Amino acid sequence: IIHFARLNFEGINEPGWSARTVAELERGFLAGAAGLKINKVLGLDLRNADGTYIQADDARFDPVWDLCAKHDKPVMIHTSDSYGRFLPIGPENERYEAGLWRSSPEGNYYLTGQPTNDVIEKARENMHAKHPKTRFVNAHVAMLYYDLDKVTALLDRFPNADVEISASVQDLGRAPLMIRKFFLEYQDRILFGKDSYQPTEYP
Repeated sequence: IIHFARLNFEGINEPGWSARTVAELERGFLAGAAGLKINKVLGLDLRNADGTYIQADDARFDPVWDLCAKHDKPVMIHTSDSYGRFLPIGPENERYEAGLWRSSPEGNYYLTGQPTNDVIEKARENMHAKHPKTRFVNAHVAMLYYDLDKVTALLDRFPNADVEISASVQDLGRAPLMIRKFFLEYQDRILFGKDSYQPTEYP
């Protein structure tokens, strides 16, 4: 078992947050942390003082990504979310068909004021471009499992990008011939991952 560090986002809008965060992260790396894990609060929940949403290309994170490059530590990053969560709730949304949102709209971002997936994805591209020496492992096939052309474009454009497949296997399986070709072509850029503690995730 290897451990990844996490960031404390408390006080992100206060002066000195980046410096304090980088110092703590470096302490974690020196203590043995094997990488950094970022979850989807970045992009979907974290806010600036004016109420706008903080994205992955925000300058406050530049020293964080640079430190990971300095220590040659990967960033396992989950930004955005399943595509259906950004679409209207109803029978045409496959997540609704699968049983979500029958009793509560929680977890659906359509018209909530939260950023759309394309805004989050653009910020992720900017992050990759600004930090070519930092390796980013984009969780859940970068949440682009529904469009392999977008995934391959991300990998082709950014040599510092990898993807991880957990929570996306059921989606990748829809186009088995295309996915097989993708796996063969990018086999050194794909991490086998597990998203839950449930044995049934990989029966």
